[in-house]
Amino acid sequence: MAVRLLQDTSLPIDGNRLGPVLVASIAPVFENREKTVPKLDADSSLPMWAVTVMTAEGGVGEVKIAAEKPPTVVGKRVTLADLVARPWEVEGRHGIAFRAAKLMPVAEAS
Repeated sequence: MAVRLLQDTSLPIDGNRLGPVLVASIAPVFENREKTVPKLDADSSLPMWAVTVMTAEGGVGEVKIAAEKPPTVVGKRVTLADLVARPWEVEGRHGIAFRAAKLMPVAEAS
């Protein structure tokens, strides 16, 4: 089951307008259903991580990032650097995949 990116289009999203998001969970992304082959980023060869985030308005979504190790930000507020959206298609289903270059922790007010 191959994922086909539609028209190789990446649409930049202004992460500042989204505001800080709360990280609910982080999980590795795998190439196969048996979860034995980690998915690697095509550009950096770093492992991919699926980050579940929640907005202040109550929206929940998933953003993928490439990193050597999973970021230690679960339960913390972060901003999403260089956030992009990419349309995809798999076996007649369509959707939007979100990707960020990195997660940047928000400084807590003292």
